[in-house]
Amino acid sequence: MSVVPRHVLGVGLVSVGAICAGPLWAQDSAALDSIHRFVLFERTRQRIPGLSVTILRGDRVVLARGYGKANVELGVPASDSTIYQSGSVGKQFTAAAVVMLAEQGRFALDDRITRWLKEGVGVWDGITIRHLLTHTSGIAEYTDSTFDYPGQDPRHCGTLEPLWNIFDLTPEGRPSHWHEQLDYHA
Repeated sequence: MSVVPRHVLGVGLVSVGAICAGPLWAQDSAALDSIHRFVLFERTRQRIPGLSVTILRGDRVVLARGYGKANVELGVPASDSTIYQSGSVGKQFTAAAVVMLAEQGRFALDDRITRWLKEGVGVWDGITIRHLLTHTSGIAEYTDSTFDYPGQDPRHCGTLEPLWNIFDLTPEGRPSHWHEQLDYHA
């Protein structure tokens, strides 16, 4: 049995979006039904537990819905606004976007993060954007200490609410240029 990578579904949805930008949208309900059937078929074929789809045409949301489960263990359904844990996939894109903004003069890599994250004043005063990008801030990995609460309310699965707890994290040491001092694991 061959296994199709899960990213193929995303490519398929991008393709559907490109097709839908044309005359097909003259028949919105038929196009949406086709997309719905495609997503259900691929979700079953690739054994994807859950996903969220949003399709825009100009400024108009044509389709926004979840399919399956955002969290299978807790039975939390996927919705159009589910926030998924992507692991480390986004780090390179985030870093590139931050560097591009710095090159545009929007901020400097050595600006302190408390300029934007006022909740961290007094705790994160010495931490800069550069420290965050190079994993040398001294802030513990949030997955190790923030989200592993016994009895965590499953309704918060996939929301930003538990992230507010990260502001309670005190750096484990001074910001540094050495990963080894912080026991960082990529």
